[in-house]
Amino acid sequence: MPLLIGGGRRAAHVARRGPVCRSVEYLDDAGTARAQGPRCCARTASRSGRDPDDIHVSTQALLFLSADKEWLREKRQAAPGPPVIVGTPGEVADIVARYRDAGADELIIPDFTLGSMARKKDTCDLFMEEVAPAFR
Repeated sequence: MPLLIGGGRRAAHVARRGPVCRSVEYLDDAGTARAQGPRCCARTASRSGRDPDDIHVSTQALLFLSADKEWLREKRQAAPGPPVIVGTPGEVADIVARYRDAGADELIIPDFTLGSMARKKDTCDLFMEEVAPAFR
């Protein structure tokens, strides 16, 4: 069973021993990784003499996805701050691609911000139909 170890100060431990680094980062509006970004794990691994490609980088962001631009406008204004992904399927696909390009191997989307069970289903369906195909 692989162990998942968080990033930040723990990145040095991952760089020496761990197979998975849980990165706590976000992308700014320019697409640059901030805080302990996905690249943090790779940099620390390199400094420790490990091949960064041997470490799986996992990250997480809250998701607000919809085709309803008014609903999205409200969510953008009320978003709790990074790491949060808010947008239409095309916008979300672009943001997820930026996470991938910044070095993330895995993006975890918690479901507690997705709303009611019906809304969760609709959001997941929309994500799987219009966002996920770009990353298969």
